Amino acid sequence: MVFTSRYPDIYYPKDLTVWEWAFEDPRYSPLFRYPPDEVAGFTNSATGERLDFIQVKEYSTHVSTALVKRYGLQVTDTVALFSQNTIWYPVALFATLRAGGRVSGASPSYSVEEMTGALGTAKAKFIMTVPSSIKVASEAAKRAGIPSEHIFLLEGELQGYTSMKQLLDIGKRYGKESQTPFFRVPKGETNDICGFLNFSSGTTGLPKAVMISHKNAIAQCLQLRDVAGPKKKRFLAGLPLFHISGLIRFIHWPIAGNDECIMLPQFTIKDFLEAVVKYQITDLTLVPSIVIRLVRDPVVSSYDLACVQTVACGAAPLGQEVLQQLQAKMPWVGFRQSYGMTESCCCLSTHPPEFYDFKYGNNGGMLLGSTVVKVIDLDTGVELGPNETGEILAKGPQIAMGYLGNAKETADTFGTDGFLRTGDIGSIDEDGFIRIVDRIKEMIKVKGQQVAPAELEHLLLEHPGVNDCAVLGVPGEHGTERPKAYVMLRPNVEPTDALGRELMNYVKERRVRYKWVREIEMSYTGETAYITGGASGIARALAISLASKGMKVFVVDRNISGAEEVAKELNESAKTKVAWAVQVDVADWESQKRGFEAAVEQFGRIDYVFPIAGISEISWLPNRPKATGFEKPNLAVLEVNTNGALYTSALAIQLFRRQKPNKHGFRGKIVIAASGAGFYYLNALPIYTAAKHAIVGFVRSFGKYLPDEKITLNAMCPNIVKTGISTGEFYDKADARGLLVTMESVVQSFENLLGASTISGEAIEILPGDEGWRIKERAPFTNERCQESVELTQNRSHRSYQFHQPIKE
Repeated sequence: MVFTSRYPDIYYPKDLTVWEWAFEDPRYSPLFRYPPDEVAGFTNSATGERLDFIQVKEYSTHVSTALVKRYGLQVTDTVALFSQNTIWYPVALFATLRAGGRVSGASPSYSVEEMTGALGTAKAKFIMTVPSSIKVASEAAKRAGIPSEHIFLLEGELQGYTSMKQLLDIGKRYGKESQTPFFRVPKGETNDICGFLNFSSGTTGLPKAVMISHKNAIAQCLQLRDVAGPKKKRFLAGLPLFHISGLIRFIHWPIAGNDECIMLPQFTIKDFLEAVVKYQITDLTLVPSIVIRLVRDPVVSSYDLACVQTVACGAAPLGQEVLQQLQAKMPWVGFRQSYGMTESCCCLSTHPPEFYDFKYGNNGGMLLGSTVVKVIDLDTGVELGPNETGEILAKGPQIAMGYLGNAKETADTFGTDGFLRTGDIGSIDEDGFIRIVDRIKEMIKVKGQQVAPAELEHLLLEHPGVNDCAVLGVPGEHGTERPKAYVMLRPNVEPTDALGRELMNYVKERRVRYKWVREIEMSYTGETAYITGGASGIARALAISLASKGMKVFVVDRNISGAEEVAKELNESAKTKVAWAVQVDVADWESQKRGFEAAVEQFGRIDYVFPIAGISEISWLPNRPKATGFEKPNLAVLEVNTNGALYTSALAIQLFRRQKPNKHGFRGKIVIAASGAGFYYLNALPIYTAAKHAIVGFVRSFGKYLPDEKITLNAMCPNIVKTGISTGEFYDKADARGLLVTMESVVQSFENLLGASTISGEAIEILPGDEGWRIKERAPFTNERCQESVELTQNRSHRSYQFHQPIKE
């Protein structure tokens, strides 16, 4: 059975490029349909800078002329836009299209390696970026063979790079009559010409460059217009413009409807909410993770969101409990879901206005005009009827051209009959609503039974302690699989073993046996860590744990072969690049500086820094028990354990001050490995004890200043740890009496301070065995006068505070 749309087929022009449709054709362009003072535009939410669509056309014309006449941009050349959201992104995009080029969006969080791969896949010849991404952009360009003069800045200025302002000036100097003519569809052809390259993993394999044509983008906007109607809107571009949703909904769709679009440069919940209120946003387009923040973050209650009229959600289905929570939080809004993918140029279906209601939120809406769908049996390929579940196949003018340079994947996914194999499992009911169960490639086979990860994810999200989660299939018994959940807990929820058991029981009580989750782990996908001493001991164990949960790690050690071995192990286990190794002597400032520079070049930013490298007592003071000859003492323990940790912390703080807050609201976190010797007195280890006391004192003092800058600093102080490095009779006795701290307990204690934890300036003791951790209380004052004198020095009016002036937003 073939399912068709309730809407009539759309008419879309086949002879217009996106440029002509947006700016030159009186039937479609807002520049002809509205007076100049009513033409909408793009606004920077942070600065208020605005470009209306008239200016976007003018500036894009000048930039395209500069690119063609000065820098040699040719038809079909690709320009990579490697940037956060900015009002200059559309200018660069339309300038490229005007010249007949292709636009390839890239995530500004890409590492050098990822960006190099993206440039190569898209065959990019130019890059437009922003100052915060220039290091990654320039190194990736070098590796991809792109000359430095082909790297341009969308915002700001940097020596050695051409800025947007300079491009505009270059273009203007050619004069009005000598501007490069805009690209037209060649005679005898249609506008099924590639204009965009957006990345997608498709139904299988690694990310591929999806060829989106001018026809696709125009048809999609006209399909959405027929459903949504002419009502004026104010959008907030809170999703990235390099994503297909951002490309259509925040660049093309505003022009199609002459709607205002406010660009949010970087997402934080505070900036997002302030923009909604300041600019009176009417329509929010979100993804589930942002919806979850809206319903669970207490800060939301401080903002009046009454201006919001509709909330749209896509990318993944929302669980029923989250829908109910959103309805309770914003009962007045119209809610709609959409379903689509990069290969469908955004949407195959959405809710019409008469179905903007939370009760329809468990489906993906109705098919757009000119869209047809088949649902086929996963095993036989037979077409199915209403309410029968199988793979979704779709056909329509919004379906992309295929994958650039990948004929096999194009044939497998787009077929020969025009139907796109979505790789999604779902059904369509008798009323025409489409429901998606999960992705075929993500289905978990448990003893012959199909388990949808999304079903278990929605269930876990209903638990009050879970903020986000992902369920994956891992190898089980007898060649089968079993579900494993990776969860991110809500702030102030402690990730204990007991909670893990509670979550597994939570699933057991609500699902059939073969859907039970057997393992729960925290997830740190997309975050980065810098770990000193990573070749062995605590640092090695922490690197292994973080990498297994999605974090990218930089393994730092003086023993480079050991560090490389750890990185290799992690990469082989992950089957992708998650770890890098570098040789650093932590006692040497220049060596540490080079290590940080290498990590920043690779990652772009670092979220967590762990100064763990350390050595034990190697001599006393003096060096020999009976020395009398004024021998210089060996203070290597202080140089490594104290100076090394302070060097690492100083570098981390300076880096964090350059970074924007991450998804948890922090610029970065430092957790130093100290010791119980930081507050107890170990007679046999006097220099080691001094080193660890210094670290605890540093953390307890300076760590109270840093939260002003959205940075945290803590010291982890385990008792004697069972690292496997130290051995002998002493350790055997301690182990036999259960006095050694387990490595698992140490790693878990470090991880407790990640994410949204607000703890700072504390020394945290890790207790023997598996007793867990506690914040070590500070020594009491001898009397009130002692307390008063100390508090005087802690006051921020003290002259020393000038050295610690925080950098605030």
